[in-house]
Amino acid sequence: MNAIRTAHSSLVGGMVTLAALAALAIGVQAAAAAAPAERSQPTIEGILQQDKSVSAGPGIWANSPTSFTYQWVRCNGAQLACAAVSGQTASTYAIGAVDIGSTLIVLVTATNVDGSLTANSKVSGVISANVPPANTAAPVVSGTAEVGSLVTTTTGAWTGGPGLTVQWQRCDKAGKSCTAVAGATGTAYGVLSADVGSTLVAAVTAKNNLGSASATSAATAVVSSLNGSLPKEATQIAGGETSVPASSIALPQRLIVSKVTLTPLTITSRTSSVAVRLRITDTRGFAVSNALVAVTVIPSDRASVGAAQRSGADGWATFTLTPKAALPLKRGATVTLYVSATKDGDTPLAGVSATRLVQVTVRPA
Repeated sequence: MNAIRTAHSSLVGGMVTLAALAALAIGVQAAAAAAPAERSQPTIEGILQQDKSVSAGPGIWANSPTSFTYQWVRCNGAQLACAAVSGQTASTYAIGAVDIGSTLIVLVTATNVDGSLTANSKVSGVISANVPPANTAAPVVSGTAEVGSLVTTTTGAWTGGPGLTVQWQRCDKAGKSCTAVAGATGTAYGVLSADVGSTLVAAVTAKNNLGSASATSAATAVVSSLNGSLPKEATQIAGGETSVPASSIALPQRLIVSKVTLTPLTITSRTSSVAVRLRITDTRGFAVSNALVAVTVIPSDRASVGAAQRSGADGWATFTLTPKAALPLKRGATVTLYVSATKDGDTPLAGVSATRLVQVTVRPA
């Protein structure tokens, strides 16, 4: 009997040992496995045009997905107000009339035995109709044609679902002989001293897969100076603009950090710098020379920009943004720049001073 009991105990003990080993092996296997991880973003491939079809490229994934599912999303032409398109869950999407003027995103869900993850494509371009664009209502400019004022334009009305671009033009007093104003491509335009004596128009160009067309607003009134004449300290600079020294500016006029350019647009590594150009103008639209321009990095341990500088005759001051070791190299991280422009004797929060926040995004290469 004891022998039987001993044999039974040995058998049970062996089963426990085998079970324990099996559980350990399963545990090791589970620890080594993982849900899919995105390595390359999904894509939308094909012609963005009514009556055409586009397809989803699933992207590149780690951890061996065994299946993919899809959901198409429609956004407006400004790539906003997005909503899932009901029933559109195949890897291809047939573009219909309802999509004209919209943009698309495709969501791709990758799955394996350990889980799933959803990634999105970039937003597509604007979907065009199957006919060339045509203008049905011209752009309309509103606002006061006076130096320092802001004028705005509509883009007009169009058929054909085109993408639209705006270019402000400076014309003679009759609204003829127009030339493009460099860099003036938004729906709002700050009237410059260089515009005095001229009129302004907004030219809108519409483009889709089958062609392009343009429409131009009526001309504004002849642009006047804010005070009817130029300040005695004013000088003419390249491009027909007027420059004034910061020392000549007094309330109610103020300084403005009116333009910011970043080259490149993002921080790609801790060893790559970004050129930050800041333009200082005043509320009359004049370029401002000799303004004291200072930049503070927030948080300060992420990057440096060097000492304060004086703006040139053209109003520009250039800084070099240099990343530090504490900068997190991950998509979505940012560095914020607090910019101030002052004239001698003022503080950043008093007098005619101006401040502005500039955000620089980290996007690792």
